[in-house]
Amino acid sequence: LVFSTAIGQRSMVTLPDGSDLSLNTDSAAEVRYDSDERRVVLLKGQALFEAAKGHKEPFVVHAAGRRIVATGTAFDVRYDPNLL
Repeated sequence: LVFSTAIGQRSMVTLPDGSDLSLNTDSAAEVRYDSDERRVVLLKGQALFEAAKGHKEPFVVHAAGRRIVATGTAFDVRYDPNLL
């Protein structure tokens, strides 16, 4: 599943596990859940994640070559290709 926003647009999506994904303007994220982890790849832009609690699989965000692991928390990630 890929979610995206255009310039000037924002979007909030509830993911299959109950987590919330809020995409800022001109952003894109791909959701790839499997039996090992709840993975989201931030392809561009900025997103606020509110990871749902009570899952054995970790909630993992990949962005700009980094891997962020969360357990039942809210956090913001900004993809900046200049930091690669």
